[in-house]
Amino acid sequence: MTTLALAGLALAMAGAPSPGEAVDAMLRAYLKQGADVGHLEAAQALAPFMTRRFRRVLQEAAACQSDWVRQQPKGSTDKPPFVDCCLFASSPEGIPAAFTVGAVEALPDGRQQVRVEYTWVDPPREGAGASSPESYRWTDAFLVAQEDGAYRVDDFVFMRDVPDTPPLVLSQSFEGCQGPRWTGGR
Repeated sequence: MTTLALAGLALAMAGAPSPGEAVDAMLRAYLKQGADVGHLEAAQALAPFMTRRFRRVLQEAAACQSDWVRQQPKGSTDKPPFVDCCLFASSPEGIPAAFTVGAVEALPDGRQQVRVEYTWVDPPREGAGASSPESYRWTDAFLVAQEDGAYRVDDFVFMRDVPDTPPLVLSQSFEGCQGPRWTGGR
C-alpha cells in the first residue's frame, strides 16, 4: 500500500468516533498489504493507526529480530523469531479472508478491548473440483486507547480459543528480546 493511500486512511481514521471504527480502519489497511502483512517490517506502514507506545514496541521487536540475524553464524539457515504469520490474526493458516468488528469492552486501565471475528477461507486447490471451500472462524481482540484526540490501536490479543490456554498479548510475546537486542536462547 502506498504511503499516500495510508496517509488518506490515517486521516479518515483520525476522526473515528469509536474504538471499533479505529480497529476497522487499521484492519482494512492491514489486509490490503497482501503478502507482506505478517511481518514486523510491514507493520511500520500501519504506524498512523497505532499509539506511540505500540509503534515503539513493534520497532524494538523488528530491531531485535535484526539483532538475532546479526548474531547468527555465517551460513545459518535458522528461521528468525517472529516471522510466522500473522501479527494481527492468530490463525496459523495465513491471512484471514474477512473480519467483523464485534463487542467493545472498557478495561480498568482506560483502554477499550475490541473483539474481532476473523474468517479464513481455504484457497482453491488445483484439481479440487467445484466443491465449496472450507472456512473457519475465530476471535481475537485489539486494545485501543485514545491518543491525540483519536482512537488508536495500542496492542493486539491472541485470544487462543483453546481451553486452559490464556490469551497472549502481542507486546509481551517477543520472548528473547530485551528492547532492541536479542538476548534469548539459541
